[in-house]
Amino acid sequence: MNAIIQAILILTLLVTGTSTSTTKSFIASGPSMSPTINHGDRMIVDTSSDLDIERADLVIVAANDKQYVKRVVGVAGDVIEKTTRDSITIHDKKYESVIWGDVQYPIHLAEDEFFVLGDNLNNSLDSRSFGVVTREQIVGKVISIEQ
Repeated sequence: MNAIIQAILILTLLVTGTSTSTTKSFIASGPSMSPTINHGDRMIVDTSSDLDIERADLVIVAANDKQYVKRVVGVAGDVIEKTTRDSITIHDKKYESVIWGDVQYPIHLAEDEFFVLGDNLNNSLDSRSFGVVTREQIVGKVISIEQ
C-alpha cells in the first residue's frame, strides 16, 4: 500500500506540472529518524524555494557542513523551554530526552526560524545540539519515503 501512495504522489507531481527539477533523491544515513525513516531509506525531497514549512514536516537541513533529515517541532512564535534536566517543552508538548550541547533555553523562535528534532530522541544530532535552523538552512521537504 505504501508503494501505491508514493507512486500516486510522484505521478501527481508530474501531472500537475510541477517541475521535476525541484525534486531530489536522498538516502538516509544513521538511526536519528527511526522508526519513521531508517538507515538506507530513499527519500524524495521537494527543494522548491517557496515551500511552506509547518510543524511536523520532515525536512532536510544543512548544519555543521552536513545535511540531516529532521522533523520540524518548533515554528515562528514558539518558545522552547527546558523543563527538567532531561526534557524540553515546545508548544505545550513535552519531549523526554537527554539535553546536550551549548544551546541556551528558553528559545524564542522568530520568523523563518525552526526547531528540529530527530524522531529517535536519544540518538539524534538536531536543534538541541546545533541550535535553531533558519529557512535558508532548509534544503527541502520530504514528500515520499521508500523503505
